Amino acid sequence: MTNYLNRYYFITRRGLKIRSVNLPLFKPFFSVLITFLVLSGVILITSGFFTDQQANNSKDENLRRENERLKKEIADLQSEIEKVNGRLATVIGMNNKIRDIVDLPRLDEDFFEISLSNNLVSDPVASGGTIEGIAATLKLLESNLQIQAVANKEISEKITDKTAYMRGIPSILPVDGEYRRTSFGPRKNPITQKPQFHTGLDMGGKMGDRIIATADGIVEKAEVFGGYGNCVIVNHGNGYKTLYGHCSKILVKKGDKVSRGDLIALVGSTGLSTGPHLHYEVIYNDEHLNPADFFFDSNKAAFEKK
Repeated sequence: MTNYLNRYYFITRRGLKIRSVNLPLFKPFFSVLITFLVLSGVILITSGFFTDQQANNSKDENLRRENERLKKEIADLQSEIEKVNGRLATVIGMNNKIRDIVDLPRLDEDFFEISLSNNLVSDPVASGGTIEGIAATLKLLESNLQIQAVANKEISEKITDKTAYMRGIPSILPVDGEYRRTSFGPRKNPITQKPQFHTGLDMGGKMGDRIIATADGIVEKAEVFGGYGNCVIVNHGNGYKTLYGHCSKILVKKGDKVSRGDLIALVGSTGLSTGPHLHYEVIYNDEHLNPADFFFDSNKAAFEKK
């Protein structure tokens, strides 16, 4: 009787070949196992199992590389955020210095500080929400920049106001002539010879010399005014006014807007005067002040006599 368990059949392209292999009768299970393993290998190969496994390994490697690239880009972005944060801190420091000059309250530098010590920024690998963290940081930076823009506008407006205020303070010489600081105050009137408080400075000059406005303002009076003769009064705002008396000719009219240095009149000897000169007054909130205290002219020493 033929023992088919001891035979293996091999199929090739050329045909069917029967090979007989004698196996020990006490190992029939071994022959079945060999057959199962061979058939399993053929099935796995033909089903693409190993091919799919290699493809999966390739996908994992690509994902790993993409992850590394993204982590590097995130780290670079975080570095840029740190640089911007540092520059913002510098700008805020400069802003506060300017705010001190123009009498504005200082900005709280801690308010603008963006902490970069948390995991979302310092450890992009360990943090699970790095993208969200960076998005929040960028939003905070944008908000800080908007606040800074408002603060800069506030400074600009304050500087504009300060500039207008400073330009409204009489601080230059109205004529190119000598004067005595002590001519302001109590003295004997040169015409009446009676004691009198002299409310301004008598500044020397020749007939027809130029008289200029000592600050920006609006002409309040341009006419004959009592003992001042031909007189110009300029209202500079913020409580300041200046008066120019004994003019030979007035070159402006009431309501004119004048700037510091503008020609407004010529030196003369009209009104109660003993000779050509300019009577010049500085008035602050209706109080007469010594004009010599306001001169910041670089050539002041050339004109002033103690």
